[in-house]
Formats: sequence, C-alpha cells, structure tokens
Amino acid sequence: SEFRNLFGRVEARDQAACAEFVELVQTEIYRTVRLPLIGMGLQSLIDPMDICQAVFAGFFSRVVGSDYDLSDPMQVKNLLLTMARNKVRDESRRYMAQRRNRSLVVPASEDCLQGVPDQQSTPSSLVGRSELVEKIRGQLSPEERAVVEQRALMDRAIERVSRSLGLR
Repeated sequence: SEFRNLFGRVEARDQAACAEFVELVQTEIYRTVRLPLIGMGLQSLIDPMDICQAVFAGFFSRVVGSDYDLSDPMQVKNLLLTMARNKVRDESRRYMAQRRNRSLVVPASEDCLQGVPDQQSTPSSLVGRSELVEKIRGQLSPEERAVVEQRALMDRAIERVSRSLGLR
C-alpha cells in the first residue's frame, strides 16, 4: 500500500518521507493540541506548534528502528493523537503547577505603588477643571445653559434628600 511504502521510508530515516509524513498528519495533530489549550485558556502561554514538534520528535525517536507494527494508517494516527493529548495534559499540568508554586510569587513591598499616580485631585487640577467647565458653559446657548443649571439643581436636591434619609 502507499502508506506502508511511505512509512517504510520513514522507518529508514528518509528525510523527504518524514517531511511528507508530517505534512500528511500535521493539521489534525495541531487541531488536537490547539483546541484543549483554548478551552483551558492557555493558548497564549503554550504554543501549540511547540507541542506538535515535541510529539513528532518523540514519535520519530520511538518508531524509527523499533519493533512497533504500525502498518495500519489508523493505528499510526491514533498513536500520534494519543501522544498529542498526553503532551497537552503534561504541559498544562506543568504550567498550573508553576502558577501554584509560592516561591514564584514576589512578596509585596512598601514601594510597590511608587510611581502609580494618586487618584486624589490636586488644587491645580480642580482649578483646571473649573476653567474648562466655564469655557464649555460660555459656548452653550441660553436654553442649553438653563437645562444644565436645572439639572445641577435637581442633582443637589436628590443628594440632599438621600442624605436626609441616610442613603448616602
């Protein structure tokens, strides 16, 4: 059969046959690796192609010159898919174990927030905002200004009522 001929050349370490074999099965192996990584949210942390390469490396090192009887294409495909699933499982376990390793967690220090801007308003930012509001008000029509002022009055009234009821 054509597959047996190709696989015989792979076992004989023919590089062209190995490349042809990889091309033949690579898409399915890649899909078998990529989908679980996406499901676990690890696709951006673990490269599926790295796992595929490791699967092929393991496959070629074990199969070439071994006593495996892999004359059936389905048998070879199932072996590769099983190897791929096992490799994904091992890599995801290794990654999750690293995340749980407490020695990898950097303890927080007093200066860890140094350089983070303070959220409180400074006097200059308050003045700047006030000037900006006045500039915007100056561009409003008399009707628009009346709406804004009414809205501000309503907001203050709601605030007063809320405070009197103990809601704020």
